[in-house]
Amino acid sequence: MNKFSLIALTLLAFAAPCLAVPGAEYAIKKVEVQNPVSPEFGQNGSVRWTPQKWVKMEVTFDANPEFTDELTFTYYALTTDNRLLVGRVNHVNILKGRDLHSVMYISPKSIVKILQHKPAATGELPLAQVTVTISKPGVAAPIAMGNLKGVGRGEWWATLKQEEGFLANKTETPFAPLFWDYYEAVKTAR
Repeated sequence: MNKFSLIALTLLAFAAPCLAVPGAEYAIKKVEVQNPVSPEFGQNGSVRWTPQKWVKMEVTFDANPEFTDELTFTYYALTTDNRLLVGRVNHVNILKGRDLHSVMYISPKSIVKILQHKPAATGELPLAQVTVTISKPGVAAPIAMGNLKGVGRGEWWATLKQEEGFLANKTETPFAPLFWDYYEAVKTAR
């Protein structure tokens, strides 16, 4: 092997991580919506009530790095009447693994507000599309993206008016104590 080939091979070895395909470290495998869903706890027989209905949006993803300090998941939920609901959750201390999970919810009262104060008889919120992106602190572009309904067409949400404050991460809901180890840890405000 000549000197030029050795130098070129050495440079390629150092440059390979920079040439990696964006999203190779993380991949969204599935985006699912449960609409409606209710938290289920044991009930005292003397309390009579009907649990209210929530919308649950769950992401299954893979993480290839051995350890990740923090990732931001941005959820874009488009209603059938073209209202774009946006929410973010920061997950921390993510270990390498397959079939990891993130989740966001829309509360029953938010559903009523979105439906313009007309309570839905079924508790459902009609969603046309849900897209989730993963980003890392300090990196401008998303490093992974997944859609509820097939392949998305670029950043379709960029041209729509975004409404924040309707989506809640797991720790902000009655679902917080349920399935603690199933979902990735959420960064807490300190």
